[in-house]
Amino acid sequence: MKAPRSPRPSAVLLALALSACTQPTVPGDENPPLVDLGDPVAGELAFRQECGTCHASRDGFDVAHFAYSDTTILRRALGHVDTTAALDIVAHVRSLEVDRRSPDVRIFQPGGEILSNDLEFATGLFGSDSWPDTLSTAGLRALDPREVPIAVAFPVWSDEESNRDWMPDNAFPDALLDFGDGDVRARLDEYRRTSSVQDLISALQVLGAADREEGNPDAPCVEGLDRLSPAECFDVRRWVSSFGAQFMLRHDLDGAVHNALHDVWWDIGHVARRTVLSDGFEGEIPNALENWVTWMYAGWAFEPERHASFYLAAGLARSELPRHATFHVLRAQVSRMEGSVAPYVDAANVPRYGHEPWVMEGLAFAYQHLLERLDAGDRPVDDLAQARDEVGTAYELAVPFVTAAEADTLRGLRDQILGEL
Repeated sequence: MKAPRSPRPSAVLLALALSACTQPTVPGDENPPLVDLGDPVAGELAFRQECGTCHASRDGFDVAHFAYSDTTILRRALGHVDTTAALDIVAHVRSLEVDRRSPDVRIFQPGGEILSNDLEFATGLFGSDSWPDTLSTAGLRALDPREVPIAVAFPVWSDEESNRDWMPDNAFPDALLDFGDGDVRARLDEYRRTSSVQDLISALQVLGAADREEGNPDAPCVEGLDRLSPAECFDVRRWVSSFGAQFMLRHDLDGAVHNALHDVWWDIGHVARRTVLSDGFEGEIPNALENWVTWMYAGWAFEPERHASFYLAAGLARSELPRHATFHVLRAQVSRMEGSVAPYVDAANVPRYGHEPWVMEGLAFAYQHLLERLDAGDRPVDDLAQARDEVGTAYELAVPFVTAAEADTLRGLRDQILGEL
């Protein structure tokens, strides 16, 4: 056991410090300066041993980056270590030379702001509550989902009152790190040794696969409902997400890094979605619908060409954000790879999940986009039958929401597509 240092902080001083332990503040607001009471070298070791299992970077980067106050750090540390070690941890965090920002910031929030509702999203994006009939494929593709403000609040880094945050409640399980030959732990250790992007991706790939390994009885995210442990799965995926996000924050990255990083954000939303839609899982993940939409949107915004649009569109529709759903479906459609049936599925999702008054213009856009693909020689490679079915389904779903004249227009576009498939 480490011998206590002298002099120790007085009880009066600690009481004064702890009395300020309410909300995190930007450095400079603390009184007294607790950083002067600890040993940063000892604090680094204490942080790695006692805090580093949940704080995935293990070095305190995130605590420093989000500028939590000395008193907040002390209060949280005292839940794990004695007073001396807690003060050491404060000193260590304050010694880190990192860019600092408010703990209230919502990292990667599209456009840097949160809109109040679905209508504000539409008017802010298009200037009116309608899908623009002059919008082209190139024009829509130019709208970066990371930059378009939305009425969906991304998580803060740490929220002690809810699960609407990046920080997991528990460490990444040893049962996943050590399963098999311990490849997960080995790759994680290699990244921590090199800090290279290549080793980050390698670690993320095995971390992302470990939670659903059917051969591991302790894997919490196996797809079969009889094997799924939603709350554990949700927490494991947040740990991996916070691990990858810290790499982005360290290197000031705000674009796509690799799908192994952004897919796990999507996967957090996926397990929350399953608790909403599957019987027997009610309440397993608090704020399940909000987490479904938030995390899927985060994963999709960074790579809009990935993931079937019905997952997120259904959540947006349930959240009374059908204009967002229309944008998501069609922005995904114009990003799809050549030879895919996905753009045809996207077309059917416009009337299925989109804003009803936008169905005519939205589906007309989707059909025109499909014609552009066909004219360019881009055809579904192996799914022609499904593509034809989706085109027909899109029309049938749209008919109840359009006038007879509009239905005629859509039918003409439908038949033109079917004639070219």
